[in-house]
This record gives sequence, structure tokens and C-alpha cells, in this order.
Amino acid sequence: MVTFVSFSNICVLLMKEEYQKTIMLMVMCLISIWMGIAIFTNGMFFDGIVYAAVANNLAHDVGSLWHFQYSPTFNPNYIEQPPLMILIQSWFFRVLGDGVIVERIYCVLFAGLMLYIIRALWKEFQPEHASAFWFPVLLWIIVPIIPWTYQNNLQEVTMAAFDGLAVLGILFGCRREKWFWLLIGGAMIFLASFTKGIQGLFPLAIPFLYWLILRKGTVGEMLIKSLMVISVPLVLYSLLFLSPDARLFYQQYFERRLAGSFAGIQNTTSSHFHLLYQLLEDLIIPIGLCSLMWLWLRLKKEKRLFYDQEALLFISIGLSASLPLMVTLEQRKFYLATSIPYFPMGLAVWTRFIPLGLASKIEILGWNLKRIRQITIIILFCLPFGLPFLINISKRERDLITDLQLLKSHIPERSILSIPASMATQWSYHAYFMRYNHLALDEKNQHAYYLSEQPADIPPDSCYQQVEWSLKKFRLYHCPEKE
Repeated sequence: MVTFVSFSNICVLLMKEEYQKTIMLMVMCLISIWMGIAIFTNGMFFDGIVYAAVANNLAHDVGSLWHFQYSPTFNPNYIEQPPLMILIQSWFFRVLGDGVIVERIYCVLFAGLMLYIIRALWKEFQPEHASAFWFPVLLWIIVPIIPWTYQNNLQEVTMAAFDGLAVLGILFGCRREKWFWLLIGGAMIFLASFTKGIQGLFPLAIPFLYWLILRKGTVGEMLIKSLMVISVPLVLYSLLFLSPDARLFYQQYFERRLAGSFAGIQNTTSSHFHLLYQLLEDLIIPIGLCSLMWLWLRLKKEKRLFYDQEALLFISIGLSASLPLMVTLEQRKFYLATSIPYFPMGLAVWTRFIPLGLASKIEILGWNLKRIRQITIIILFCLPFGLPFLINISKRERDLITDLQLLKSHIPERSILSIPASMATQWSYHAYFMRYNHLALDEKNQHAYYLSEQPADIPPDSCYQQVEWSLKKFRLYHCPEKE
């Protein structure tokens, strides 16, 4: 009798495991459709276009590691960010070519790396529910700023992955008492900060937070772990600064970028709490989803909510990544993307009974698991074939991109176009022209081609004759004498 009951329990567990795998496939399909449409359609936020343009230039040996070039006529010495993300993306351009799909592939791969990190964290802290890793993944992807950040090729895409690996390594080291993992975590912190500066340093707080919240180990052990973690980036930066070029780059970066942030030159808001409001606004969706599912299961008398220290640990890691951003008034919502994964992880750990409860309900409904998996796999298999159609759909700057495609077929790459002064402060024009066509815009000097917006400004020289092309946004003039 006991043997029969044990066998029955094993069968039930295996069946629930199958339901979890089916839900995981459904969530992966949802993510692929949602993020695929967002990432692979054409057009990006200004910052992402700039990073792609600089990385593409580096791939063509225009500029170098410590002397990036954006445009020869606009910000030729680009030092707005540390160099790692641009360097890695330039390797993608060297291998895959100049197509606008390259930065999309880059973002998809780093999104996949983030999915792996979330899965690894879930398996480490919830080994008995390992197959339910889809739950924190779902809570992460439905935060609106996440798909937006990945579709726009922002620095946070790369930094979040390295910081995620740092969090993973340090937590492995703290839980398993393995110094090797702590050193790996320290190396990942260096890479994160080498991507976007001091924002990437927040995992340094994890040994302290782990000790403070979980109360494992002594104060001395916590200090030793913290010293081991911080020693790696300190040593690596000391070696890096042996290079005069690296020292000059960082000196200029600190003077122009960081000093400007703290001096208020680059303020984007009037309140230090702006990002806190933005954070709460974006987290309403996963919190609301968890609340609705919990209420539903609670009404069915399935499970009750309970306090969990490990959930608090993840939420504190998220706060350590987001609260320091409020020191300055230069605050943009996508800065939060690096901290977001740890809030859904905390919510998922706190409400970990939800995926188990859902599996039970699905079992009662009698879903045909085999048929659902087959349909989901077919959809996932077919999605890549839709990419050529997506890349020709513009989600923003449609007329600008259409004109660039026409200009690309007639104007040689690396040409410089004259523009009126009124266009000089249209920052997106500089970015799009350089990334899509390798064309620079110059309002100070006269070149063979003169470009103006419609309705057109009068060309500065009578030799310019209008080129009769079907441009939607611009008018183009040509002066053969200035070739």
C-alpha cells in the first residue's frame, strides 16, 4: 500500500513537472513574439543609434579603443561612456556586417543571457521548484521598461548582463563558501563598470546584504568576502590605468560626463525621487499580476502568502542598484533596467506557490499537453522566418529611414553633406545618417551635397541644383563644382 501511494505521488509530481515545462514553452513563445516585434522592427531611441554608429565606425577602423569617433563633424572624440559595450558590439559588426539587424542580434543575445541568469538564480534558491523558472522570467519581461530597453540597444543591455553574472557569482560564493565564485563576481563587476561606470558597482554590497538579511556567517567572514569581491576590480583598474591612453580617456570621461551629472549640467528632472516614482509605476504590473493570482488561489484555499528572507534579499539587491541613481538629477527611466530583474525575483520567491497552484488548475482543466507543446514549438520555429518582414517595418522615424535608404544608393559612404544651421541641433539626424549611411552632416562648410528639411531652406550658393528624388522628409541639392 505504501509503495502504491509513493508511486502515485511520483506520478503526480512528474505530471506537474510536465505542466511546468508546457507553461515554460508558452512563456518563451510569448517573450519571443513580444520582444521580437519590439527589437527587430526598424528605428531606435537616439542613444542606441549613437552607440551602434560608434561601434560600427570602430569595426571599420574609424577611431580606436581609447579614441572613439562618432562623426567627423559632430563629436569626433566620443567619450560619453566607458568603452566595453562599444568594443563588443564592434566585434559583431566585423563578423556580421553593417546591416541594422546586427545590433538587434546583439540585444537578443544579451536578453538570452539575462534569461539564463534569472533561471540560474531561481534554481539556486528554489531547487525544488526549478522547472518553474518561467515565473520570475515572466514577471521580469512584463515590466514595460525591459522590452523598451532591449529594443533600443542601450548600455543597460550589456551592463545588466555583467551585473547579473556578478550577482550570480557572489551569491554562489556566499551560499557555497567558495572564494572562486566571489572572485568571478568581482571580475564581472569590473566588466559592468567598464560598460557604464559607477552604476555597475552595486553588486559590491551583496556580501553585506546577504549577512544582514539572512544572518549567515560572522561579521568578520562578511568583511573578508567583501574585500575579496572589491579587490578584483581594484586590481584590474590598477592594471588598466598603466596605459596612458586609458588614463587620458577616463580623465576626460570624468571631467565631461560625471562632473556634468553632479554639477547639474545634464539634469533631466527637478526631483531626486523621480526614478523612485518611475520604479513603482513599472513594478505595478508584476505586483498586480502576483496579487491577482494569489487572490485567486487564496479564494480556492490553495496557499497563503508568507514572509521570506530570501525574497527580501533580492528586493534589497534591486534597491541597491536603483536608489543610488537618485543622487543626481540626471535621471532617465531606462537607467532602472539593470535593477529591475531582482524585484521580480523577490516577488517570485515570495509567491513561489503560484506556479505550483497554476499547474494544479491546468491539470484539472485537462489540457492536452502534447498538442500545446507541438503548437508552441512550431510557432517558435517559424518566428525567425518573419524577421525579414519585421526589419522593413519602422516603429519610429519612418520617413527619415525611407529617405536614408534612397540616399544610400546614390551618395558615396563617408561623404559629408552640408546642412542649414537649423538642422544642426537635430541630434537624431546626425545619429541616423552616420549609422545607416556613414554620412556626416556639416552646417559650417559647403560640400558637394546640400541637404535641407521640407519646406527647404535656400541653398547658400547658386551652384546648388535640386536633385529630383522622391524624398519624403528632405530636399537634396548638388553642386558638381564642389566635388
